[in-house]
Amino acid sequence: MHRDRRQWKVSTPMPRAQVNRESDRFMLRLPEGMRNRIRVAAEANNRSMNSEMVSALEEKYPSPRIDEAVCDAIRNIEVAIDGFSSSPPSVENAKIITSLEANLEALRAIAKQLSPTG
Repeated sequence: MHRDRRQWKVSTPMPRAQVNRESDRFMLRLPEGMRNRIRVAAEANNRSMNSEMVSALEEKYPSPRIDEAVCDAIRNIEVAIDGFSSSPPSVENAKIITSLEANLEALRAIAKQLSPTG
C-alpha cells in the first residue's frame, strides 16, 4: 500500500494554477439550473458565460464613482473663484484666482483618473 501511494505521488503531478496578471480567478458553485440559465442568457446576448456573469456582477457591484470629497472640493473652488471674480479687481484677488484655478485643474485631473471611464 505504501508503495502504491508513493507511486501515485511520483506519477501524478500536482495541478498548477495558471497565472493571469489581468484577471482574478474565483471558483464558484452554482445552484442547480443556474448554469443553464446563464448559458441561455449569454447566448441571447451573444457573449461568453464568463462575460455574462461579469456583466451581472458589474451591475450589482459597480466600480466606485468619483470620490465625493473630490467633487465637493471642485464645487467649493468653483464657488470661491466666482466670489473672487465678482469682487473688485486687485492684484491680490488675481493671485488668489490664479491659485484657485490651478488647484481646480489639478482636482479635475484627479477626478478624471478616478473615473471608471478614465
